[in-house]
Amino acid sequence: MMPHTHQPLKNLSPYQRESLALMAQLSPREAQAINALMDTKQKHLWEALLYCLLLGGVGGHQFYLNHTKTGWAYLLLSWTLFPLCLALIDALFLAKDIQQYNLNVKCQVLRQVKTNHSPLV
Repeated sequence: MMPHTHQPLKNLSPYQRESLALMAQLSPREAQAINALMDTKQKHLWEALLYCLLLGGVGGHQFYLNHTKTGWAYLLLSWTLFPLCLALIDALFLAKDIQQYNLNVKCQVLRQVKTNHSPLV
């Protein structure tokens, strides 16, 4: 299993910067609650890799990452075997895609907490 690193992404959107700044302002208890919620919503690299290698030709990994339009394109073109070639290339970039997906989910959770003004604990 690959070690999990917490390296900041170089190209963060203002939305992501604001959300990460909000995370730094949370109490330890709130941060723990958000991390517990993230554990249920985040995607894992090994699962995405399994989907990519086993179902990549029909877009399984794209559906797993909620890229439904791309997933449907893979599925509709699966008879050409072109999506299978693309899936093998996608496998090389899955770590970055998972990191970006998980950062977006964390931003959405933080934004939801900020707009609801409701205590998590």
